Amino acid sequence: MTSTRVKLLRGVSNNAVENGSFFICIVVLIFLILPVLIVIPMSFSRSEYLEFPPESFSLTWYRQYFESQDWLSATLASFEVAVMTMISATVLGTLAAYGMHKSQFKGKDFVNVFLITPIFMPLIIIAISVYSVFARWHLSGHFLGFLLAHTIIAFPFIFINVSASLKGLNPFYEMAAANVGASSTKTFFHITLPLIKNGILVGALFAFIMSFDEAVMAIFLSGVHFTTLPKKMFDGIQFGINPIISAVSTMLILFNIIIFALMIFIRRK
Repeated sequence: MTSTRVKLLRGVSNNAVENGSFFICIVVLIFLILPVLIVIPMSFSRSEYLEFPPESFSLTWYRQYFESQDWLSATLASFEVAVMTMISATVLGTLAAYGMHKSQFKGKDFVNVFLITPIFMPLIIIAISVYSVFARWHLSGHFLGFLLAHTIIAFPFIFINVSASLKGLNPFYEMAAANVGASSTKTFFHITLPLIKNGILVGALFAFIMSFDEAVMAIFLSGVHFTTLPKKMFDGIQFGINPIISAVSTMLILFNIIIFALMIFIRRK
């Protein structure tokens, strides 16, 4: 009887802890997300300035966004940089992860940590360092400068996801391919790559989001002839708050939600 009561009490206490943790998570999420969601109704306001709650609803600022050549050019520039960054970071990150997975040498752990350094290094430090170098190379304000800088910060996301996929890969598949005479190149493209493709896709989506939403690097590297969407939004806030920013922010929120939902779908698959 005593042991049964103890088990029941433990079960009740565990449920209470789980319910309490769940409640705390909900409170924290509301605290973090609610200020962001307030932007959505503000974007449908007819007012010339940002107001909440809006007195009347309208699509005025969405229409002005799609009619503005400056905003559309900045959006197109962000898409171009994000797509090319996703491709370059995916290729480099996949090859680096595969090379590190197959290699065994002294100092391998140090190299692994070095390759993911941009993740835990403050972005402002990376931006200042990149700007000081790119300014001398005349890459600031150019597409190539953005591509190289964004590839640096997006590379670790590919490397980590692909490395995790390779660690969970059954080595007997590659051994079986080698036993039937397949070269290392054929084994990689026909065996390894299809098995880790989900990890590569998730990392690629992370790289795309990192590049598309990146603002700190854009502030340093943007020029007169090439400006990305985050830099355009920063200028809109700095030189006069325009309600178009709320409309753009709303579209970015929905866009990011779609991308992250796609990531979750790929991971589960």
